[in-house]
Amino acid sequence: SSNLTKANSKITTTNTNLAKTNTVLENRKPIIVDSTAQGTVNWDTNNFLKSGVTYAFVVTVSSNLNSENYKQEISCALNSVNMGNNGNYYKLTSTFMGKCSKGDKIHITSFKNGGSWTLFATRAIFIPVS
Repeated sequence: SSNLTKANSKITTTNTNLAKTNTVLENRKPIIVDSTAQGTVNWDTNNFLKSGVTYAFVVTVSSNLNSENYKQEISCALNSVNMGNNGNYYKLTSTFMGKCSKGDKIHITSFKNGGSWTLFATRAIFIPVS
C-alpha cells in the first residue's frame, strides 16, 4: 500500500504543477478587445486585463466619414497622457502603441468638422511582456 501512497502523492504533485502551468499559460495569452462605439471609446483595463502582468498594446481605429468634404482627427490617451493624434482626412486608419497593466485607462477621442461616420471600429491587442 506504500506504493499506492507514493503514486497518489506523485499524481497530486503532477496535478498541482499542471494547474500552475495552466495559470502561467493563461497569463501569457494576448487579449483582444473590440469596440464599435462611434467617436469616443473608453476602456478601463480592470475589465479585461490580468493582475500582475505588464502588456504591450496596439490600438487601431478605422474611421471613415461619409464625404471627402469633411475631415477628422483621432487621438489616444493612456491615463490622460496623449499618446498620439492622426487626422486631417476623411478616411483614416490610426494606430497607437504603448505599455500598460490592469487598472490603466485608454481613451480614444475624435473630432470631425461635419458629416457622419460610415465606419468607426476600434480594436486593441494586449500582449503580455512581463
